[in-house]
Amino acid sequence: MSPLELRELARPLEAVDAIVHRDEAAITTVKAVSGSEPFCEGHYPGFAIYPGVFV
Repeated sequence: MSPLELRELARPLEAVDAIVHRDEAAITTVKAVSGSEPFCEGHYPGFAIYPGVFV
């Protein structure tokens, strides 16, 4: 199953790039973090910080 099939949030809040493992009790995902993410544009302009809500 792809991240797009599991996601509940719409763009630009795509916080999953890949699903590494999934079972009935847990899911493990991967996200490549970059200062060019659309949601970083207004989060400290000129000094992009990954929003803590995603950590």
